[in-house]
Amino acid sequence: MVKAQRVKADDAALLDPASAPWQAIGGSELILQPTPLSAQPSVYIQSKWKVRPYGGIDRLFARAAHDGERIYLRLSWRDETKDDGLRDTDQFADAAAVLFPVNRAWAHLRRR
Repeated sequence: MVKAQRVKADDAALLDPASAPWQAIGGSELILQPTPLSAQPSVYIQSKWKVRPYGGIDRLFARAAHDGERIYLRLSWRDETKDDGLRDTDQFADAAAVLFPVNRAWAHLRRR
């Protein structure tokens, strides 16, 4: 779990990951699990990746800040490749998705 820290900084500063406000915000290392193939959005991905390795990033470092109205996230992870501009739909690009549950009873929020 990552707790968002309230900050007094403008949008521009919080949109710059190298800005001073981010240096003062603590964070958490999160253990990742790949999305199950059955939950992937297309039959193509499900079949193409059935025998190929995916989900190679097993942890990331997350920081969160808010200004009372907006939340800002800074995610970083170790990756030996830079795949941020892939055009081939046969590959997973460097990217992240964030899930905000609307129900506190959701299984992933239960403390272990």
